[in-house]
Amino acid sequence: MEIYKILFNNKKDVWIFCVLIIISFFAGLLAVKNIKISPDSIRYGLISQQILYGNGIRIPLIEFDNLVPVNGTVPFLVQPPLLPVLLAMLGGVTSKSYLAAQILNVICHVAIALFTFLLMKRLCNRHIALLTGILVSISLPILYVTNHIMGEPLFISFTAGTIYFLIASRDNNDHHCCRLILAGICASAAILTRYAGIALLAVFFWEAFIMIRNKKFRDHYVRFLAGITIPLMTIVLLFTRNHIISGTIEGIYLPKPERTFTDSFIGTIKMIFQQFQLGNLSIILISISITVFAAIILINANIRKEFPRHLKNGIDLIAVFIASYTILISFTLANQQPQLELRYVAPLVPFLFIISIFLIVFTFESANRKISSAGMLLLLSIITLHCSYKTYINLPEFFYKNEKISAILDSCTYKWIKESYRNDVIIATNEPYRLGFFGGYSTVVLPHRKWILNNPIPDDMERALPKRMSQAGAQVLALFNFDEVKEEHYGSYISGLFSKRDDMPPFFLTYKCPDGVVYRLKN
Repeated sequence: MEIYKILFNNKKDVWIFCVLIIISFFAGLLAVKNIKISPDSIRYGLISQQILYGNGIRIPLIEFDNLVPVNGTVPFLVQPPLLPVLLAMLGGVTSKSYLAAQILNVICHVAIALFTFLLMKRLCNRHIALLTGILVSISLPILYVTNHIMGEPLFISFTAGTIYFLIASRDNNDHHCCRLILAGICASAAILTRYAGIALLAVFFWEAFIMIRNKKFRDHYVRFLAGITIPLMTIVLLFTRNHIISGTIEGIYLPKPERTFTDSFIGTIKMIFQQFQLGNLSIILISISITVFAAIILINANIRKEFPRHLKNGIDLIAVFIASYTILISFTLANQQPQLELRYVAPLVPFLFIISIFLIVFTFESANRKISSAGMLLLLSIITLHCSYKTYINLPEFFYKNEKISAILDSCTYKWIKESYRNDVIIATNEPYRLGFFGGYSTVVLPHRKWILNNPIPDDMERALPKRMSQAGAQVLALFNFDEVKEEHYGSYISGLFSKRDDMPPFFLTYKCPDGVVYRLKN
């Protein structure tokens, strides 16, 4: 009953909620029908299996110059652990079943749409809020992350929940404390899903500033501190764990990319437009529209008088999150991440929809009534048609199965390994993710420039390899000759290892076929 009172102020909202749940649920089902996996997905699946085995938050992927392996596993530090923990609670992800990830992604997809509705309803009427929730649920960027086993769906749902409950805590009623604590719990969960959740702290501090400015902090500071303490303690405990295990709060050492903050910021802005598949003309039109809206707000005194009311309803917190998250991603891309990936900016999608539609509605409602109805309907129709069209033309992406990752199952090298070695054998390989996930082996990851950033390539790999394999407990070296094996990722050493020589001391050749070769260390 308490949750019902927090979420609903009108019984009509329940019916709208049901419509939104049905639409977003079927959109989520469409996205997860042929859910995709990637190296990150495989990592989460392997950790969920280790949790179910009783080994804790560990992963059977051993990197050179990294943590000391125990029974072929090392602690997982690359990402926070909440996603694999939840996957384990739902039965885990294996090469034969992705059901746990499909269930979780659908739940998150629905939650994102619902929180978008609740946030928009505070700014506009329920019909505009319903439209916004539907557009987010069928938007290409959100469907794309739901279509993959990754942390973004969970992260976006907790982020939206944090901002909603924090905004709702501004209402003067008995639920103020409850909502602040719920905001803290959601923020903590977001941080435990992705380190980027730290951007939510800016939203809490902004809320503290608003409370002080409105002279309400004295009345509510204990409750506010109770809410913000939860994510702060989560950060401290998470970074302390990382430092104890690895000696660094990030958990891994990452070399700095050759990219300035300005380049990263520009790249982040470009990614925001790219994920909506907006062309140059669309970008120009959006820029002109933003300029026009800003000019109207500055010129029209009545609009300026109305705007503070909407600030109280939370548009300021949404804007603060967009700014803080964009800055954090830009900083990360400048200092750690070598690649710009669209999924990094997917958490901004619901809030960009809210801001865009709010500005349209607010501006036209403040103008002449006849102009208002026609103009607002036209712009909202354009947004709806563009969103629907882009999703429609990309529907084939959600219907096909990604055979690339599972291609290893048809490999003669893989089949020979499965016939020749038990799962307790540790294998050094250039396909650690696939061999571990599909074959069940603990693997030693050969240095790879693209993915394993803290795994430097030795100058003489053939000489360094045997010693490092022995340190990790590996006696077998398996090399797969797939199309994606490139020297630009592995370095020049890979062609030497792939020569399939019978006289490669201190290895001896045990098997070779067109798609790979297997060596064993000499005693």
